[in-house]
Amino acid sequence: MQTSCPRCGGPFSICYEGARFQIRRDERGVWRYSSLLPLLPIRVSLGEGLTPITVVDGVLVKNERFNPTGSYADRASSIIASYVKSMGITELCVEYVQDFTRSLIHYLLGVKVRVEAKDMFNIDDEDAFLLASQGIDVGKVVESTLIHYLNPLTLEGLKTIIFEMYERNVRVERVVTPTTTGVLALSLLKGLADLSEVGLDVSYEVVAAVPKGLKPSYLENIRGVRVVEVSETEVFETFKKLVRRGFKIKPIVALSYLVAENLGSSIAIVTMGYRPPLRSRGSEVRKLVVEVLSKGEALTAYEIWKRRPLYTLRAIYKAIRAMEVRKEVCGEVLLRGKRKIKAYKLCPY
Repeated sequence: MQTSCPRCGGPFSICYEGARFQIRRDERGVWRYSSLLPLLPIRVSLGEGLTPITVVDGVLVKNERFNPTGSYADRASSIIASYVKSMGITELCVEYVQDFTRSLIHYLLGVKVRVEAKDMFNIDDEDAFLLASQGIDVGKVVESTLIHYLNPLTLEGLKTIIFEMYERNVRVERVVTPTTTGVLALSLLKGLADLSEVGLDVSYEVVAAVPKGLKPSYLENIRGVRVVEVSETEVFETFKKLVRRGFKIKPIVALSYLVAENLGSSIAIVTMGYRPPLRSRGSEVRKLVVEVLSKGEALTAYEIWKRRPLYTLRAIYKAIRAMEVRKEVCGEVLLRGKRKIKAYKLCPY
């Protein structure tokens, strides 16, 4: 996938001609804003988005922990997975970026994924465990086969944070993002531009909070993003404050929180609390169900259990009930002889 301009190195952008901003409450996840998202025949959603806005010690925060994998990257994963499924792609390579890679793997069940990492020892411990437990290969791959973190579909997914703020009429002057790559800040800017293009007056200022001396190259020539540098000492003091308040966070979260606190009239995009995906027994049972049903045959819960009796029949039933609610599996009542049974297939999204 070509993701950046060969001349300037900046990201490509998807434009929408004649579009309107419509909220479709019958759509799942970020697809409630499908009028300003890519037109794809298959839409993958696990219920991402619509994350809560709360006040923490006087600072307004939008807590992205309440996404399926506990990261705002799920918004991007929904769009990318929809593209992959719509294009009929069955194998691909993903650039390793913490949170993003883990999230995308979670959304790409049924697709064979390989992870591109220059040095496996720089992979986060939780991620390394996930990749190993899922049997995912890690290494260097051909550049053209990669899905990079910075790509047009990532911007489309992450920009929905702005759409949610507009929908909820959040009255602040600034949106502050924790920044290491600059991708989230670019995405919010894209969301504002899209709303402006369809005639809506939204005047949030995008502020990228960055560690001192580490301004991302992506933001060098971008107008509309204000960069605020913060020293390590200031960040760590805020980090300690939030930890003492009972939040389990990464130090990067303290960046946006501190800058929002200092500037005032701001909302900080944060992930307060961490919920690692795919580690629970329930997730492993879910993966087994997907593997058995991936052959396309309609099977009862009992038949799924008989094919791979690694867990109890009760665990299979429990996993299927949860997957049916999330529309990952679709059940149909059939007649077999004189007996009614319920058989399941993977939903076509």
